Amino acid sequence: MTQEDKEDAAELRRHLRQMRGALTFEDQSRAADMLFNTVHDLQFYRQGTKLAFYFPTAGEIPPGSLLQHSLDAGKHCYMPVVANGYDLTFVRYVHGTKLEKNRWGILEPIEGETIEPRSLDVVFVPLLGFSSTCYRLGRGKGFYDRAFAFRATAPHEPPTLIGLAHDFQLVKSLPVEPWDVPLDAVMTPRRIFQRGG
Repeated sequence: MTQEDKEDAAELRRHLRQMRGALTFEDQSRAADMLFNTVHDLQFYRQGTKLAFYFPTAGEIPPGSLLQHSLDAGKHCYMPVVANGYDLTFVRYVHGTKLEKNRWGILEPIEGETIEPRSLDVVFVPLLGFSSTCYRLGRGKGFYDRAFAFRATAPHEPPTLIGLAHDFQLVKSLPVEPWDVPLDAVMTPRRIFQRGG
């Protein structure tokens, strides 16, 4: 990535954070309900038994309804945890799991059963922006790209990587690095974007 690309990505992150920060509670609730109504009937979700979610922060679209539905359905649910300041691991989450905020202010389970990323069926991924080809712009730390780097050489292996986003987070293009792992799909309240679709 050139210096100009880095500056463009930083500016895009600032712009998208600003837009997410302007969302009201009602905006978020409406978007989350619309996403739930779309996702919970889809085959990949119905068949998945080991699913990873995230605790939303800074305007990320909340997957709480899907998480609750999954717990009620007896699915095994996991949350991302940053280990050693570098690696992303996934820890089992159930009602009553003790949580604490990490250094970025994101809630994480403080103990529980861990699972290898390869063993998950579905991973719901937060993002700042995305392209119609299902590449994502994250926070720039590369946690998800490192955790699912094996998908670069085995793109059809599980888990199914699903980005959840607001419609305005779609951008015309993103700078793509060799280590960037594309998502299988990005779902917004109004559309579904599929890789290669």
